[in-house]
Formats: sequence, structure tokens, C-alpha cells
Amino acid sequence: MKTKLLLAGTLLPLSLFAQTLCNIDPAKIGDGLTVSGSFSSSNKLTNSLAFFQEVEIPPFFDKEARIINYENSYDYGPAHFPDTLKVVWKSSPNFYNLDKIRNRVVSGDFDHDGSKDDIAALYDNGNGTTSIHLWFCNDATGAMSFHNVWTAAGYTAGMTTGKVVSGDFDNDGYQDDIAVFYDYGGGNTGIHVWKIDGTAAPTVSSWWSSSSFTAGQINYRVVSGDFDRDNYIDDIAAMYDHGGGSVSIFVFQGNGSSFSGSTWWQNTSGYTPAQIDKRMVAGNFDESKKNGRKHKNDDIAAFYDYGGGVTKIHFFKSNGSSFSLHEAWNGPSFTASNITGRVAAMEVQHPPIATNNDNSDRCSSIGGLYNYGTTTDKMCLWTADQLNNNTYINSSYNFFCDQQKGPRPDEGNATGIAAENTNTFSLFPNPGRETFCIRMGKGNQRTIVKLLGIDGREYYPEQTTIGNLITINTRELVKGIYFVQVYQDDMMTGTYKWVRE
Repeated sequence: MKTKLLLAGTLLPLSLFAQTLCNIDPAKIGDGLTVSGSFSSSNKLTNSLAFFQEVEIPPFFDKEARIINYENSYDYGPAHFPDTLKVVWKSSPNFYNLDKIRNRVVSGDFDHDGSKDDIAALYDNGNGTTSIHLWFCNDATGAMSFHNVWTAAGYTAGMTTGKVVSGDFDNDGYQDDIAVFYDYGGGNTGIHVWKIDGTAAPTVSSWWSSSSFTAGQINYRVVSGDFDRDNYIDDIAAMYDHGGGSVSIFVFQGNGSSFSGSTWWQNTSGYTPAQIDKRMVAGNFDESKKNGRKHKNDDIAAFYDYGGGVTKIHFFKSNGSSFSLHEAWNGPSFTASNITGRVAAMEVQHPPIATNNDNSDRCSSIGGLYNYGTTTDKMCLWTADQLNNNTYINSSYNFFCDQQKGPRPDEGNATGIAAENTNTFSLFPNPGRETFCIRMGKGNQRTIVKLLGIDGREYYPEQTTIGNLITINTRELVKGIYFVQVYQDDMMTGTYKWVRE
């Protein structure tokens, strides 16, 4: 394999945007290389996912690194499905080793253009030398340009792996700073902060240190947010594994020049932090911008793997000084490891779920790239919703690459989603009373329908199948919100909200 030098400041040719990618091998995406941000060139108010991918280029099969954006993936236009996957940067003809940045990648507004549409990574050059690489997004085209802005000897990037976040730690109004927990060993840990302002060389300093904090106990469970509600994303939350099922969430509150840490949540037994590794995000999962309430990224959501294909979202709700734990979503046939390291929280401009409570349209969502073990890339979306006087439920949907079809699930009285170009289905009536129906399209997949309450309880109503029509008897159900999960050939293809009148 040839080793090549990476050239800085190279803008991707616009012709590359003609590429439409719908056969992404999930194994090539890898974990720890996915972020969210305002990467779309057409809608800066809505976030999308971007991820690094490694590609082998013939004839010598040199490895090329790419940044791929799910362009417009959460811009709910007429079709409500992604426009396309787009390559927005590639290292070719230069070699770039993605293992050198894995689990040390964040997004932010590092060029101070007012949009969180840039990417930063700590690059391990080897021999104790580390660099900070930045990718700036062109607002007009979405293309990204590469910049190496900082390099230092005697600094080991591996000591920060799984412990890197971005934020507005200096309170200058831009999410342009990088913070890391640096593991010195022997229980000695420091928080280092880089202040970044475009391509100028950033400054780095130590904002916190401890001789009795083992950084390895928080690996892959570190997020940034506005947990203390001071209107700055200048706090860091870390879930600490004490061992034996004992766990704490420490919050390090920033004041513009340093951090002070304290315990915001603790569980003394029965909680295994490793079951959420690389699946913990921060966002605004319980409030809206409406009714005068200010949007804050003050909550945490984590996908907890119970084993046997059972996954639940643990929702840690902030009150500004502590967290309370709630179960927000139950996936009885969802394998959490298939999204490990490929999830990110994001803001959505348009309301993704139509509810009677219109306050739901400004809560955060979570996007995840799910590895189905095929070369057809699929994306899941979990959307925080406000219901029943502050009951917060997350729902999940599947999106399919470059297939603009369907209406969005639970839009209007008839809802549906397209699946793999072979089968479609719709749910009606919605709202309903004594029954609802699911009409299947073409295809012969084995279909299973599950019904869950907002508390995660599963119900077992009578089901009748005649031809391509499944009728669910709901006479015994009380009025309220329910979630209908549809499985085809043992694969969950969608979750739909249904209202019992």
C-alpha cells in the first residue's frame, strides 16, 4: 500500500455531486465516524447525517476516504424521503487512514459562518504526535474543504478516544471549540479545550484536572450540551462506570474558562454502562420553541442493549441541576449493536409527526445508520414527541436511500412507507375506534404486526388477515396513543403512531 501526503485546502469538484449512492456497505462506514449538522446546501435550518467511508480504488485498490452526506435527509418536502447520498469530500488521489480519527470526530461551526456544518477530528500521526483536521462546508454547494490547523508532538490522540466533544465552551456564540478528556493514567485525567477560529492556529489549555478520575471509565459515553440551561452549549456530561452495576452521570459545567464537575444522576446497582457505548447523544427531547420556551440541548438519550434483540431508549431528562431517568422507546426486535457508533442527534425544521399537540415540532430527533448486513443503506429516525401533558415518547421510522415515495408515516388518515421497491402498506383509519387496517402492497414477505402503548406495554388484540388486508380489533383498548410496529421477514420496517378515539 502506498503512503501519500494529504493536501490541505482542496475543494471538491462540483461534478462529484452527480454521484448518486444507494449501495453503501454498512461495514465500510464503520463506527465512530458519523456526525450531524446543517450540511445541506439547500436547507441550513434542518440537520442531516454525514459520515466518513473508506473506499478501495482500482486498479491498485488504494484506500480513499470520503465524507458522505445524507443530503436533505430530514427536510420533509413533498416526498418526505431522502434526496440522495452525496460525496462532499474525498481524499483521492491522497491516502487518508480513517482509523487514525475513529471515535474522535465532531461537528461544529469552526469557520464562524453561523452554521453547524463543519467537521473536526483529532488525527493520530503516531509517535505521540497529534493533529487537528478540519473540514469546512461550502454553504452554496455543500462541498467540504480540508485544513490541518494544529499539530503537536508529545500529545497522544489515543488518550482521548471516545472522549471528544464540541461546544461553545468560551461562550463566544459559536459552537467552535473542541474539548477532550485526556487520560494520563493512574487516575489522572484532564479536560483540554481548543478554541478554534477558522484556519488560524487554535490555542489549547487545560480547564479541569483530577488525580482520582479514571478516564477509561467514561469511554464512548461523553456528550456536550446546555445541561445547566444557561443558553450556552458549554457543559459536558459523562457516564462513569464504577463497576458492579453502579454508575453515575457527572456534569462538567463550563463558565467560559474552566469546568466544575458534580454528580447529576446515580444508580448503585443493576445498570451496565457498556450497554450504551457509542449510542449516547444529547439533545432537546422534552421542550419546544413554542409558547415562549427556549430550545435547549439539555437532555440525554441512550440506546440500551438488553440482549436478544431487545433495545430501549433511556431518556435522561434535565431540570438544570440533575437528571431523571425515563424509558422513552421500546424496540423488542431491534439489535442495538447495528447502530453502534452511527447515531447522532439533530434538529428538524418541519414537524415530522403530526399530533394534536403542536409543540412537538421543535424537539430533537436521532438519526442512525442501521447495518442490515446488505449493501442497501437504510436509516432510522427517532423523533421526540410531546404528548399528554409532558409525556415524551420517541418513535422510529426507516428511510431508504434515494427512493422518494410514499407519504410519510402517519400523515393524514392513511399512512404508509415504501420498502425495498417490493412492498408498500398503509394504515387506516387514523384516528380510529374499534378497528384499524393495514393494507399490504405487492410482495410475499411474512408480516407481523405488534401494538404498543405509550408506556411500552405490548397489547395482543385479535388480528384477521384476508388477502393483503390485515384487520386489528381494538374494541378493548382505551382511548389514547398507540404505536404500531410492522415486521417483514423478521425485520422491523416501520413504527406508526395510531390514535384510539
